[in-house]
Amino acid sequence: MALSALVPLLVATGAQDGFFGVRALWQSARSIAAEHPADSEAAFDQAIAASPGNNGLLLSAAGAALRAHDPARARLLLTRLAVQGGTVTEENEAAIAAELAAPASDPLLVSLTANRTPVARGTPWATLPATIRLIEGVAYDDRRQAAYVSSVVDRTLYRIDGKGAVSVALKLPPDFGSPLALAIDPRHRLLWAALDPKAPGGSGAGGLLRLSLDTGDRALLPGPAGEALSIGDVAVGADGTAFAADGRSGGVYRCRPGCKALETLLAPGVLRSAQGMVTSPDGKRLYVADYAYGIAIVDLATGATQPLATAPGVAIDGLDGLVWRDGRIVAIQNGWQPARMIAIDLDRAGTTAMAARVIARAGPMTDPTQVARLAGGALLVVANAQWDRYENVTAPREVAQEPTVLLRLPAQ
Repeated sequence: MALSALVPLLVATGAQDGFFGVRALWQSARSIAAEHPADSEAAFDQAIAASPGNNGLLLSAAGAALRAHDPARARLLLTRLAVQGGTVTEENEAAIAAELAAPASDPLLVSLTANRTPVARGTPWATLPATIRLIEGVAYDDRRQAAYVSSVVDRTLYRIDGKGAVSVALKLPPDFGSPLALAIDPRHRLLWAALDPKAPGGSGAGGLLRLSLDTGDRALLPGPAGEALSIGDVAVGADGTAFAADGRSGGVYRCRPGCKALETLLAPGVLRSAQGMVTSPDGKRLYVADYAYGIAIVDLATGATQPLATAPGVAIDGLDGLVWRDGRIVAIQNGWQPARMIAIDLDRAGTTAMAARVIARAGPMTDPTQVARLAGGALLVVANAQWDRYENVTAPREVAQEPTVLLRLPAQ
């Protein structure tokens, strides 16, 4: 039987309470599986019913089934994982083959392997020297035909012109946190930067940096009532409202045009790890990636929040940077290995992810983080940020890394 034909058999049923409730269900299932793998099936099924488009959850459930020596259940779960584009490492694939007594020609193993195959698209738009360390954010200024990137460790914003020439746009003062994601408000000629004092080489205060592209005037916008923030992502709505996501607390904030401080949109704890964001074309909704669980939809008029549902075969966990293009959400999915970029088709209501088409996978995108739109519909991606080099490092400024590639993917 073809893998796709199994999808209806694998779709979980039950109460769809979304990823707001799935965290506790998942943790409970993992706790049971750690002690009694054979008893965790019902708990995992309940969590999967709450968050069907979650490959991380499927992997946890499949692992429990393998440890319980239940090959039939493990195969069902891994088949669903494969249908949703997921994969496992080569080492784990060999262990799965042994447990399932499956030959290399088994359709499940073939599909898992195929999902690791690079989908190479795009060409380097610019290659930044290794001395510019840990680039996270990217934004593009159509008027000046220049890109901006953020160096987390160097605490510097750089400008790259159309010929690849690099210059310093701003060296952040010590009282500002390290810059991460970037976004440009073309209407008001502002560059916004997320600031995280806890990032590698970080210091100062978290919040948002607001920088005038024309005058160079800058301001640090703190959290509500001086609340300590670790902002990692930023997005700008059509009206100039800036949105900020704290990946450490899960809080989401906004700054309406002219604000002096951020106001709370979603209190910390509503989401687990708020990441990339994008507003709907009509400006009524904010889509927020929650790294482990999927995408949250925030009604900007009421603050009401719901999970973006997923059609069978669609998984949207592990997302980072988001942009809107051609009626679709384009997302960096670096929580998967290998990392990939996907285009997510929504239904007319904008509340269900109907499909997730792979734009690019692996190849030069070894550690993609953020994505920006270029003129004509092309995309600009930080392809290899190299965050892994800075894990558990006490002196990030001494870390050696490779040059960073800004990858241009043409309009499709």
